[in-house]
Amino acid sequence: MLDPQIILGWARLQKNIIDAVELLLARESVPSINWIVSTSLGCGDIFRRVQDLRASYARSKGWFTLFMGAFSYAIAISLSHKQQHNRVGVMPYWFSFLSERGNYSQIWLSGIMSSIVANFHPSIPRVGVFVQVYQRNRDQFSIDWLCALGIPVWYPWGAQEVQASIGDARLARFAPLPHQLQESSTFLTKNPTELHGSEEPQTQGFDCK
Repeated sequence: MLDPQIILGWARLQKNIIDAVELLLARESVPSINWIVSTSLGCGDIFRRVQDLRASYARSKGWFTLFMGAFSYAIAISLSHKQQHNRVGVMPYWFSFLSERGNYSQIWLSGIMSSIVANFHPSIPRVGVFVQVYQRNRDQFSIDWLCALGIPVWYPWGAQEVQASIGDARLARFAPLPHQLQESSTFLTKNPTELHGSEEPQTQGFDCK
């Protein structure tokens, strides 16, 4: 069984993160998050094999990426609403707001602020999103906002989007560049394997770029 103190520490950290996220989103009048998992604590059982404990330990730690991602989202919302993106040397509102709540020490918040959770530089790898540029969902964030935060964005661009973009400059600026269209229609194929004696022909795949 995992050390109870570690489990308690994880539980405390998880609660602090979830509470911080919900406080920030409520302050900015943004809908709350529907958490797909209620807890990251999967090491409370007694395991007969040490490898099972290690596997459960790794999975539990991995779930923290979900909570930290939500924290990053809440910070991004706060920075956007307070127009504090790229303002060097200015104490962000989210930091002072949470500090005044009394449950968060400035040391803990400073650790968050210096981590990739609060860093939206393009060099920080982030999970991308799929969006619609035509007939977009009402609650969908703008592509400009997502790109400004260094979040990769993918969207379909077919006949429907091409037609709609003809009279819509806002939509037309999201059209693929000529070299991207050429790359998407280029197939790199391999030559069929030569037959040797009675060997059967080998099926060859191809890469689609």
